[in-house]
Amino acid sequence: MNYKKVLGAASAALMIAIAILILTPGAGAQGKYKTLHKFKGSDGNYPQWNLTFDATGNLYGAACGGGAHGNGVVFQLAPNSDGSWRESALHVFTGGR
Repeated sequence: MNYKKVLGAASAALMIAIAILILTPGAGAQGKYKTLHKFKGSDGNYPQWNLTFDATGNLYGAACGGGAHGNGVVFQLAPNSDGSWRESALHVFTGGR
């Protein structure tokens, strides 16, 4: 079993869930949360750092793995009008200098 992959997926879901609980008034009391995006590896893996909102409600973050070269990505999660979220890789790290 690839524990790194399992832990990475779990940390991604946990980070997004925590962001929703913190940013949604009363959500913690209600015990409800929503997974915004499940990373597949090709779009990022092992998100590690804090998420940041912009003024229009987009979320930004970074993942230390995945992407086209396996070296991580900087990503954006943008809300859609139907309540879903769209993920976009803003930068894919190549691992080169």
